[in-house]
Amino acid sequence: MNQQALDSLIAMLIPKTAHYFVPLIWGKPIHPLIDLIYPGETTQLRPGTGKTGVRMKPEYVVIHDTGMTNPEDNAKGLSRYIHAQAASPTGRVASWHFSIDQSECYNHVPTIERAWHAGDGSHAFGTTYYNESYKQECIGGGNLTGIGIESCINPGNDYALTVLRMARLTAQLLNEYQLGLDRIKQHNDFSGKNCPNVIRATTGLWESFLEATKVEKALVDMGGITNVEWKISPEGIIFRNGVVKEVVEDTPVHLELTLTMNEKHLSYHYDTLVLGMNGERRIEGTIKNLYASLPQVITKNCFLPLFDPKTKVQMSWNSSHPDLFSQEGLYTHPKQKTIIALTVQLEYNETTKQQIFELEVQ
Repeated sequence: MNQQALDSLIAMLIPKTAHYFVPLIWGKPIHPLIDLIYPGETTQLRPGTGKTGVRMKPEYVVIHDTGMTNPEDNAKGLSRYIHAQAASPTGRVASWHFSIDQSECYNHVPTIERAWHAGDGSHAFGTTYYNESYKQECIGGGNLTGIGIESCINPGNDYALTVLRMARLTAQLLNEYQLGLDRIKQHNDFSGKNCPNVIRATTGLWESFLEATKVEKALVDMGGITNVEWKISPEGIIFRNGVVKEVVEDTPVHLELTLTMNEKHLSYHYDTLVLGMNGERRIEGTIKNLYASLPQVITKNCFLPLFDPKTKVQMSWNSSHPDLFSQEGLYTHPKQKTIIALTVQLEYNETTKQQIFELEVQ
């Protein structure tokens, strides 16, 4: 790829309208820490004998997430975990090539040797089969030709940033083995398992990962990049990890990307519009605020809002027992504790919803 083609690709990196995620490329090389497991340990976690694995010609980069949610399950913790499994006579038989989080990356199996991570057994590259466990048609070659990357989802780890760093690692591997972007696969493609679960469940994250990987690969192919810097204005709407904050009103954001390439500084400017909430999301936000502000037990007059100034949602109220607690929020002491239904009608333009709160009047 020449400089003109790279400029054209980078110029299209940030969409004109933004929501959920934007691919703010990491841009810096990932240098994994080598911490290998070997076939000849107490429990064999990968094919081979002694310290010699079974060689492969990489054809895929296979994306996983760990499914491990303890705070210590970062890349370093995952490295400890895989070694503990290898050293235990009852260790879990599974292996993968890389563990990555927001700041570190560990390499457990050489990338030219097989690991057991894809759940497709010994099905060959280029074949398909039906996975009975997950009732899904799958492709083969994950275990035999796939480089497995485990992304850490543990609390305290910035997962969106982890995904951007994983895009860079994936690009490096595609470049090293001369593979195209079509060779990026999910664990799900090989077995039907819902993995990488977090990426699959998060709207826009897989697409953002693929877009970031495409640009990262172009940068790796070109070579010479020594630094990447993002400037974002105003702050607090789009974050460095690519997460787009939900805003009430449409909000313009300006981004500047500076690449340092062969001691030259290349700048790219983007203007994007972060889309505001639609009517449904505005009403959901107002309901959330009402749950936080309405008392569960009524013992005095309460303020019942008719308008949410943040979301611009209009409200009207109705009480099942207006003699005890009226639609204006006026309280009357009951003879005994009484459960009432307080109904609010919420409206924003053409979008409406009714929500019922069950409250106790004492």
